Amino acid sequence: MSGGCMRTDFVADGNSYDIHGSCTGPRGAAMVSQGKITVDSDILTETDMTMTGSGMTIHMVGQSKWLGACPAGVVPGDTGMMQNGSFVKTGNVQSSATKS
Repeated sequence: MSGGCMRTDFVADGNSYDIHGSCTGPRGAAMVSQGKITVDSDILTETDMTMTGSGMTIHMVGQSKWLGACPAGVVPGDTGMMQNGSFVKTGNVQSSATKS
């Protein structure tokens, strides 16, 4: 995987996805991440993620709300980032998930 990530696992369980991963962080130190994405409804998703390593812990909590149809070429579950006002796809949560 890109960004120094050795492995990221997604496990689906009903309306939630457990995420566990390991990446190379600042100065080459291992960073371990774990969290959960919960689909609350057709329009609301909640994320709770913790990353630890290199003497620090980062905890992020967020919500995503559906505001309209996906732009051309983007499908539900796509992951990525915004660059210069455009979405750049890096993968898809649904295609990476294994069913529990």
